Amino acid sequence: MIAPRFISFIQNITIEGSKDNHDLGWYERGCECVEKLSEARAILRSLTLVATPQKLRRAVTAIGVQRNVITFADFFWVHGRFMKGFRKLSCKFFHIVIKKQQTVRIPAITINPIDTMNCVEIERENITVLEKAAEVFIAYRFRISLDLTYLHSGAQEVGLLTNEETINLRRKKQAVALKEMRQLKRKFENVFFSHHRALEDGICLLEREKIVVTFV
Repeated sequence: MIAPRFISFIQNITIEGSKDNHDLGWYERGCECVEKLSEARAILRSLTLVATPQKLRRAVTAIGVQRNVITFADFFWVHGRFMKGFRKLSCKFFHIVIKKQQTVRIPAITINPIDTMNCVEIERENITVLEKAAEVFIAYRFRISLDLTYLHSGAQEVGLLTNEETINLRRKKQAVALKEMRQLKRKFENVFFSHHRALEDGICLLEREKIVVTFV
C-alpha cells in the first residue's frame, strides 16, 4: 500500500488483468484502486487498463448475471462503480489496451529471409508465399485512448478575466469526453468481436503485433 503523501509523485498507472482475472472480485479491486486514488486527490497523466477479454456463456458481472459475456467489458459500464469512481479521478489520458491472440494453421508458407529454425518470430511483411506447412501464432495489442484533459477543469471563471468563448469551448470538450466515456463499453466489445472493423472505423489503434511461426 502506497502512503497517501506519496500519491502526488505518481504520474502513470497501469492496471493489468490476465485472461483468468475477470471475476467480480477483480472488478471490485479495480474499483477500490481508482477510489483510493481519487480520495488521495491524485493528479495522473495517464491510467491504463490492460485486459485479455474472452467470451463466456454465462457469468456474474457488475451489471448482473449475463449470458454471452465479454469479460472486462463491465469495467466500462458507465453506471458501474468503476466508471463512477474514475470520473472523480483527475486523469489526463485513459488508455484501454486489449490483448488478443489467434493460431492459424497454414498448409504452406515461405519466410523471407528463410530461417531454418522450427520456431521463429517474424514481421508480417517478411511472410511471402507457399513453401512449408506451419502454424502461425499472432498476438495483438489494440489501444483505445480518451483525452480527458478538460473533464475536470473548471466549468466557470469569475472576475474581470471571464472569457465566455473559453468557457464555451471547455464545456464542448467536456461534453465530448463524457460522450466518449459512455461509448467505451460498446467500443471495447467491438474491438473484441472484429478488430479489423474497429481499426477501419478508427475506434482503436494497433499498438503491437507479434507473429510466431512454428513449422510442422
